[in-house]
Amino acid sequence: MLRVTGTRLVAIASLMLIVVCTAVFWYQALDRDLSEPPRREAGPLPPNVPVSQMALRVTLPFDRLAAQAEAETPHSYAGSGDGPEVCASLGVKLCVKTRYDYTAERGPIAFTAGPDNSIRITMPLKVTGHGGFKGSGAKLLRLDAKPFEASTDAYADVSLGLTPDWCPQVEVKPGYSNLDARIEIASRAQVPVTSLIEKSVRDQLMKLGQRAGSAIKCDQLRQAMHAAWVSRSFPLRLPGDPRALYVNFEPQNVGFSGVHVSASAAQLALSLGARVSVSDTALDAPAPPLPAWQPVPLKEGALQLAVPLRISYEGLESRLASLTGKTVSLKTPAGVATLVADEITVYPAGERIAVGAHVHAQLPGHMLSTRGWLYVTARPVVSPDGRSVGFADISYSRILDSQLANLLTVMLDSEIRDRLTRAGQFDLSPTLAKAKQLLSQGLAQHGQQVALDMGEANLRLGRIIPGAGSLFVEGLFTSGAEVKLLGTHP
Repeated sequence: MLRVTGTRLVAIASLMLIVVCTAVFWYQALDRDLSEPPRREAGPLPPNVPVSQMALRVTLPFDRLAAQAEAETPHSYAGSGDGPEVCASLGVKLCVKTRYDYTAERGPIAFTAGPDNSIRITMPLKVTGHGGFKGSGAKLLRLDAKPFEASTDAYADVSLGLTPDWCPQVEVKPGYSNLDARIEIASRAQVPVTSLIEKSVRDQLMKLGQRAGSAIKCDQLRQAMHAAWVSRSFPLRLPGDPRALYVNFEPQNVGFSGVHVSASAAQLALSLGARVSVSDTALDAPAPPLPAWQPVPLKEGALQLAVPLRISYEGLESRLASLTGKTVSLKTPAGVATLVADEITVYPAGERIAVGAHVHAQLPGHMLSTRGWLYVTARPVVSPDGRSVGFADISYSRILDSQLANLLTVMLDSEIRDRLTRAGQFDLSPTLAKAKQLLSQGLAQHGQQVALDMGEANLRLGRIIPGAGSLFVEGLFTSGAEVKLLGTHP
């Protein structure tokens, strides 16, 4: 029978106690995951680049059109011809053929807005002349040259369009008011000459209307459209970003919204659709052939461009490194608990980012500290003013150590969340200001025959996507976009 002495029992008990204590100390000192590491996963890529619509306006100022019409339209013109046969009672009934001649003198030519989006051209006319019977007997009786006069406000309503080959399409509707010219040759022998001079008035008005349409020069307009229809790239160097980026301009379509008449001008409303994007490669292919224009609704030109700003995870880690070496303390009934981080790691976790901190936790009643990786996730958000990035909805991943669960939860609510929120603020205002300046300058330089007027440009932050290697921050550049086609005005 095996006999165990008291001394041996004490030795065995002491040995077991040492083993148990060593195991406890080893467990407490073991470097392990204190919370479940979030899955490393990049967020969804941004959608396709939208098509920007740039307005192209060919302006025909009325004062210029009027000056051109004044220079090209004679101040007076004359005409003559045979009139109808007229019967007069000169003791006996006598029917004689008639003749007439006249001179028309015009006043100032004016251009105004007409009905149905047309251009109204007005030209006051004064007509003076002579008319009477034909033949030597009429001359002897002084019935061959009776004077007459008339006045009228002649006008032409001109509607402009554009043919598929970029030439003006002109429709002229002439008219006049109060044109009533009559010659009384003898008693009850009157000759109405209105219809006789009407044709010449209409001819003058038709010429005026056609001249207005000819202010749109086919060759110049085609040449200017070809100058605007170009693929081009220019470099974009963003502050603090070592990448070589390019802004690419790819034309997509051409639209025509008709001619729109205001109180002082007529405008051909065209639009140029283009994909404007930022990429790490420059375009190396020319634009396709200039397509035929398509009818489109009238809209103001608007340019929109997504600028891919990036915040590297290494940069986030460097910024959050300010949290390392600082003690987070919490008083508990059992004593003071402390938590100190000595290393930070950041990586994507779907639509959130994961922040891992290697910590030393000293718990009341524990001789050794607990060490390991503690993970929180946060949703990256844009500030209300659209100029900075920060963290929101900060929470732990699933805590694996039940002894730390309550302690860590309280620490998160009391201090850790606030520290992460403050440390995670990135003000991108200087980057946005510089990027807006570079984009405005580069986009405005579209060529020798084309100028891009963008008006007031704006650049603010949009979506944030945790990418595989960095935090993708979308800078939304918006501006007006009116393309000036030089050399197309009269």
